[in-house]
Amino acid sequence: MMTKRLCFIFCCLLLSPLFLAACSVPGFGGKEYQPLRLQDAPWQAGEVSEYKITDRNDDYAGTLLYEIRAGSDDVGREIWAIQRTINALDDKEIVEVIVTADGYRPQSSSLLRISAKGSEAATAVYNSGQVDIELTSVQNVVTPERMNVPSDVRDRRTLPMLARTMPLEEGYRTRLNVFLPIAGLIERAHVLVSDEESLDTLTGSVAVWRVDFQMQNSRIVAWVAVDPPHELLKFTDSRNGATYELVSYRPDS
Repeated sequence: MMTKRLCFIFCCLLLSPLFLAACSVPGFGGKEYQPLRLQDAPWQAGEVSEYKITDRNDDYAGTLLYEIRAGSDDVGREIWAIQRTINALDDKEIVEVIVTADGYRPQSSSLLRISAKGSEAATAVYNSGQVDIELTSVQNVVTPERMNVPSDVRDRRTLPMLARTMPLEEGYRTRLNVFLPIAGLIERAHVLVSDEESLDTLTGSVAVWRVDFQMQNSRIVAWVAVDPPHELLKFTDSRNGATYELVSYRPDS
């Protein structure tokens, strides 16, 4: 089972098979952590954001599309569906994570990856601190697994969008548990909102907050617009060395 899981993990790293060693984040030390506070969603149902992907050598590597939909679950609770579609290196990967509207905790997720070798899939269903995971390989071999996770866990793949819901104020520092179903990986993310910065975009210079998520062996950095609806203008992910830059944004479809 371990061999199958490792093969699946490496296949799903679209842009690079290499993980970067943990790196220090300026300002993370020497301050007390604050309680985790997530604001009401700044996005609207039907929001669509398209990003250009460049690799660690700054070469064009594909596109990413985020789509956000609203809905309700079986008992009437409000939910958000956060869908991420990546087209890169002749591969296509579609991830959808269903999260609660109050706190953005995952309820379920699905992944479909299509390449020249065929298709692979992964699903995860969350229930009372347990996650039922099902991996389907290119050979159509299904591997089920059940894992225990903290009740307050968030899906790692939603972190760039969740950066928009953080208290966007200088020096906000907190921690949260994150989970990556395809790897069965539970981590503690250390979060820091840095000083307000200026970011050059296709439409000019924009005032942004920088939000760092530092995990044990990886790091996500997001640049979020100061003004509502706090668009995610750029982010990087050390797991694949990629940079994602916003090229188009529609508040609703």
